Amino acid sequence: MSKPLSIGAFAAVQYLPHIETFLATGDGDFDGPIWAKATSEIKFVDGRASFTMVHEFMSRDGSRISTVDTATGIQVPGIDEVSLTVMHKVVDSTGKFEGLRGTFPSFGLHNFATGKGVQRFGGELS
Repeated sequence: MSKPLSIGAFAAVQYLPHIETFLATGDGDFDGPIWAKATSEIKFVDGRASFTMVHEFMSRDGSRISTVDTATGIQVPGIDEVSLTVMHKVVDSTGKFEGLRGTFPSFGLHNFATGKGVQRFGGELS
């Protein structure tokens, strides 16, 4: 069982449309690759986009956190980016993350036309 983790991580994100997958390079607590995939269609209600996702967060030593997520996006006025908030619920963890559970948020800006974005991860797991 791991000790509680106060998450601090940042990721540069790229969407790969030919495999419908997001890949990211992480730092901080998630200093390895980050893989993500939407698991639902995007729904638009009152100017907000919402959808579900899954993520695999990895560290250089091979430790991993798997999450199921809810994402909400809002178009930022005057620019091409969408402000994206994701709530990540941990469903599995290995290595130095073994036994960690809980939910943590991330926030970022993404340009859906180019597929590029940035995301900041925070929160605590125990």
